[in-house]
Amino acid sequence: LYVIPQAIVAAADAEPFDGVPMPKPIETRRREGVIIQNLGDSRWILLDATPAQVWPLVRDFWSRLNVVLDYENPSSGIAETAWVEVNSEPLLRHKYRISIEPGLHSGYAEIYVTHISDLRSEPIPIVVTWPKDSDSEDREKQILDALSQYVADRNDERRSAVGAAGLHGGAILGSQGNGQHGRGQDVQCGAHPWHWILNC
Repeated sequence: LYVIPQAIVAAADAEPFDGVPMPKPIETRRREGVIIQNLGDSRWILLDATPAQVWPLVRDFWSRLNVVLDYENPSSGIAETAWVEVNSEPLLRHKYRISIEPGLHSGYAEIYVTHISDLRSEPIPIVVTWPKDSDSEDREKQILDALSQYVADRNDERRSAVGAAGLHGGAILGSQGNGQHGRGQDVQCGAHPWHWILNC
């Protein structure tokens, strides 16, 4: 005979698990091939493309906003903008650092954005020490959102071009079809939803 311990609680008397919090989904915004992921205080773009394919898209993004890149290193995937002065914010200037890293899975890339600000009344800093966290989470988020939309559009174009080349046996040209990456193009403000980011 088996003795049933008195300490066993009947299922009907057990505490319900309704109060146990479920893990929050990491994905906060999804588009074909592009996801903005959020884990704790960290946000980044996960893109269905290699870092080498993402690099010209990031350069195009800033070029079309008429923002100069002060530093570019395709090998390390690091790009830094010049100091940007936004018309709607007369006191501060802003600078952004983009880091493109390989994703956890082959064929994917992750894009991180860091933002710093400085008083316009002060001399422009010659040496910049980048913090671990952005000075403004809102401005980091704005650039991430705008950049994700831009690379999603361009990634869709790349996929379509790859598909068309596969069907017709043709070669894939550069982003402008002539080896150029959009630098110096005259793009009217408001032509794309991401233009609002710098209030142009």
